[in-house]
Amino acid sequence: MKALFVPVAFFEFYGLKVLDGTLPDEMHDVTHSEIALNEEAMKLFGYADREEAFIRAEAPIWMFFGADGSVKKGGLELMPVVAVIADCYFGKLTGGVQPIVYVISGGYESGKISIAVHPGKERELLAYLRRTVKEIYGTEEFDHAWLADVVKEQYAHDRKIATVYSVFAFIAIVVSCMGLFGISLFDIRRRYREIAIRKVNGATLAGLYWLLGGKYLKVLLASFVVAVPLAWFIIRRYTEGFVLKAPLSAWIFIVALLLVGLISLGTLGWHVGKAARVNPAEVMKSENN
Repeated sequence: MKALFVPVAFFEFYGLKVLDGTLPDEMHDVTHSEIALNEEAMKLFGYADREEAFIRAEAPIWMFFGADGSVKKGGLELMPVVAVIADCYFGKLTGGVQPIVYVISGGYESGKISIAVHPGKERELLAYLRRTVKEIYGTEEFDHAWLADVVKEQYAHDRKIATVYSVFAFIAIVVSCMGLFGISLFDIRRRYREIAIRKVNGATLAGLYWLLGGKYLKVLLASFVVAVPLAWFIIRRYTEGFVLKAPLSAWIFIVALLLVGLISLGTLGWHVGKAARVNPAEVMKSENN
């Protein structure tokens, strides 16, 4: 289970809500620590009541040197849970809520410092930090990272995967449209004589559109009926290991149908319109020749 060593101010700084119990006041004794659990950790340990909750580590979770030079180990004794903290996400959302043990200590030290800043004051903060660092260390160089950039970096791999999927989907659509364009051109060109005869016998433009495009519309609807359950099954299998998932709504498939239908019928429209407006006399003359 993940253990975070944090100061008392950590919870207020990040807006973590205390659901039960009370956090300690400022702690200055480095030999003493308090324990808080998040909701997920309480469930994992099987505790329903905080007052009955105790934890103990199998190995020391902190060590320090005493005044006499001896090494003192902490975490091996039964430690009561002083507070239950609301769940939050430490990392990517797809990782879900992790069980967390908060070890609250007055001796907490870290190589990094978190600073809150009001929006629009970022430049002023950096200028102040540079001046302070220069006064103390004689240099303006220091490492810093914005929390928004850190979070963005966590999803960099996911964005790359989404881009790859989008590119391949676009290529598949282009290839499909080219294939449909070629098939429809070949099919409709073969029926020019039939179209001319029908026009001579009084066929309307709307009737010709349905005659030439109806077959493709039926194929589109049939493919949609087959593709929807298959796509639903593949998406469900692909995301079954995700802790958090985007809702799989019916409108996604409806929009896909409308988009594919628009592209397909648009591809057919030019051929069908050209064939439906052909001059019967020209067709019959070319056929006789």
